[in-house]
Amino acid sequence: MRMLAWNLFLGERRMSDAVLPERLTSILSEPEMLRLINVYFEKVDHCYGFIDADLLRQSVSDTWDTPHEPGAKDAVLCGVGALAYLFSGAEDIAIETSLVLLAKHLLDPSTADTPSWYSATAWLLRTIYLRLTAKPEEAWLASCSTLHIIDASGVVHANSSTDVFVPGLRRIDVHTGRRIFGVAQHLNIWMSYDLGRSRVRLPEIDNAPTSTHSDGYTTELLELLPYSQDLDPTKEISAVNLATVLEEILGRTHTQPPSVLAMQLDAVHISQAARLESRSFGPAHGQSA
Repeated sequence: MRMLAWNLFLGERRMSDAVLPERLTSILSEPEMLRLINVYFEKVDHCYGFIDADLLRQSVSDTWDTPHEPGAKDAVLCGVGALAYLFSGAEDIAIETSLVLLAKHLLDPSTADTPSWYSATAWLLRTIYLRLTAKPEEAWLASCSTLHIIDASGVVHANSSTDVFVPGLRRIDVHTGRRIFGVAQHLNIWMSYDLGRSRVRLPEIDNAPTSTHSDGYTTELLELLPYSQDLDPTKEISAVNLATVLEEILGRTHTQPPSVLAMQLDAVHISQAARLESRSFGPAHGQSA
C-alpha cells in the first residue's frame, strides 16, 4: 500500500544488497556505540522516552566486555544505533542497514530470546525506525508485533511473574514498562487509523495508567492516548461528548513542535468526527496522523 506523504522527507531505505552481520561488535566499536547513544538521547528520547539510560550503557559494557551469544540486548543497541544514524546526518547507510538487519534477525521468532524488557524495547525501536523508513504496512505490522511482545514480556505489570528481570541488575521500573507500552500503543493506534486496519487491543493492560516519569515531552504525547482511543471506529460517541473532548484537548498545554502537532491533529480529527456525528452519518470513525 502506498500513502501520500508517507516518509516524504526520508523516503524508503533499500536493503536488498546488504549482508547480514554476525555480531554488533563487528559493525561498531564501543566508542562509536556510546557516541550513537548520546545522539539517540539528544534527538529521539525527548519525544519517545522509554529507555533507561543506565541500563543501556551497562548493556554496552556487557556486550563489548563479555563474550556472549547475540540476543535481544544486542537488538536494543542495534535499534538505538540505527535511529541515531538516521538523525545524525551520517551518510554511511551501510552501517545503518547492517544494524537494522541484525536487529531484525535477532528478533525473528525462530531465533529470538524469551520475551523480556530487552525484546519489548527492541521491537519498539524497530517500529519507530520502520515508521520513518519503510512502507506503511510493514511499520503497522511491526507495531502489532511490538504490543504482543510487550504483553508476553509482562513489563507493564508491577507484580508480573513473567521474565522481566535483567540478569545482575535491578528489576525494570514499572514506570519504564508503562512508557514502553504507552509509546507502542500510541504508534499502533495512529498507524491503524491511518491504514484502516484493526489496532491491537490488550484488555488487561489497555487502560494501564501512563507514567508521568519522563525527562522529555513523552508524557504530553501519552496523555493524548485516551482522546485517540475515542476516535476508534468501533466506539460510539455522541457529538456532544466529542465536543467536550475537543474542548479538553484545546485547553491542553504542549511545549514542543511534534507534541503540539499531535495535539492539533487529534483536535482536527475529533472536530471532523463531531461534524459527521451531528449530521447523522452514524458513529464517528477513527482517523489519525
